[in-house]
Amino acid sequence: MPFDALKGYTELISTQEKTKEPKREPSEERAAELNEKVRKIRKGDEISVVFYEGDGYVEMTGKVGKIDFVFKFIELCGNTIYFKDIYDIK
Repeated sequence: MPFDALKGYTELISTQEKTKEPKREPSEERAAELNEKVRKIRKGDEISVVFYEGDGYVEMTGKVGKIDFVFKFIELCGNTIYFKDIYDIK
């Protein structure tokens, strides 16, 4: 291809081809279950979280660095995950 000479062009095009996954809203029962799981989390706990980030769902596993019930977020592996974006916790 004539555009292969442009460094990163092929990679840029392939990232543009990804489809955006819509955010799923949990049912009332699922939201209550997630709320209960979040209340049990403590700093230093090893957890696995499925959450919405940008254009799709991501699963991240690690130790909880911080949990803030006022601003409603968990810090996991240096990333801030807001409660509203969490789909599942293990």
